[in-house]
Amino acid sequence: RLNPDDGGRHIELAAAYLRSGRTAEALVAFRRARALDNEMLETPTGDAIWSHQIADSVLARAAARPVQLSSR
Repeated sequence: RLNPDDGGRHIELAAAYLRSGRTAEALVAFRRARALDNEMLETPTGDAIWSHQIADSVLARAAARPVQLSSR
């Protein structure tokens, strides 16, 4: 709410969705982060990375492994 155009906040939201098994919502949040301001983030190891780099990486992996839907 404080800064809705902050791509970094959407990366954090996407990560929370992933931890709770909400993959589809996570991908939406990663796409939103990619469309927003590119923010410098700190990794758990203390390294710096851009929010767009994270979003691009996750979205590329998701595109390479699309979800297979079963038909009945």
